[in-house]
Amino acid sequence: MIATLARPVAGLSVWLQHLPATTADRDEIRQLAESGRFTDLSITGPGSTGPDAVDHARWACDLLRAGHRRSGGREGLVAAPVTALTSSTEGYVNAARALARAVDRPNLLAALPASDNGIAAIAPLLAEGIGVRTGPVFSAERYRRVARAQLRGLALAHRQGRDLAVLASAATFGVGGIDVEIDALLDRAGSHESKALRGLAGIAGARSAQRILAETFDPGIDPGIDPGIDPGIDLATAPANDPANDPATDPGWRILAAAGAQPPRLVWSQLYLGVPGHRSAHYLARLSAPGESVELCPAALAEAGPLRAGLRRLPEEHESDERLIGYLRWFGIHQEDVLQGLETA
Repeated sequence: MIATLARPVAGLSVWLQHLPATTADRDEIRQLAESGRFTDLSITGPGSTGPDAVDHARWACDLLRAGHRRSGGREGLVAAPVTALTSSTEGYVNAARALARAVDRPNLLAALPASDNGIAAIAPLLAEGIGVRTGPVFSAERYRRVARAQLRGLALAHRQGRDLAVLASAATFGVGGIDVEIDALLDRAGSHESKALRGLAGIAGARSAQRILAETFDPGIDPGIDPGIDPGIDLATAPANDPANDPATDPGWRILAAAGAQPPRLVWSQLYLGVPGHRSAHYLARLSAPGESVELCPAALAEAGPLRAGLRRLPEEHESDERLIGYLRWFGIHQEDVLQGLETA
């Protein structure tokens, strides 16, 4: 049952995570959408371009189409997983193309893993005008790669004259997944001091990712593209030796924003994992704010009750995050190793 979902904070984007629905479930989801209790949909389960999966993705896109138009393409998005014949970059690109052609809706995002090849597929897909959602991401450095690939893709799309205002992209950051792993190690340490650090690493990771989002997509900073990052440009439409394929020549974010591009969404995910001691309300109290995005399963929304605005600007607590990393090392926990393990699992 998902009838107990709470109305979200004004300006907060809420992605409802759900499996392909039965007719009864569709009626309930439709009622929730019409009452404004969520803004976007995340279809879970294995990806497919079979008739049933395509029909459901179309239904979901049509359900949220009014919100998509009303928000100028910022909300009303539907992320559907892709099924690649191979886990290569080319495999993901081809699978996303097939899904986009089959569903044929402007508010569809192809959901890709945040693997090396999944990240490399972001730029060529955006260059073709195909929206992409990537994740889950667990570390700031991997999110930086995703953000740079998103920026690169928007630059390629701009070169080809695409309407950037309706080209959406997003990334999910697995806040709760980080805490499950770190907290287990803190519990193993066995002291009151170690247990006092439980539930802090995920929020710290979210703050790091939000800093990268601000740095990459801030018109006042306008970092352009790091030529050391290669997010799959060999699959773009221009030849590999074309000067247009040199990331160092890409327009920076200031030019892309002036052309109508909107910053990609950073979606806080894995906020409800069914693990004792990990409660969605803990995260929502800190992550629910106008301009933010959260992904919740029905159980998480039911548990949380009415959502209230939390902290608006997460990046301001950088010093406390650095101290946390030092405290974890004191207990023999190297956060970078834990995050690497999550991202290679």
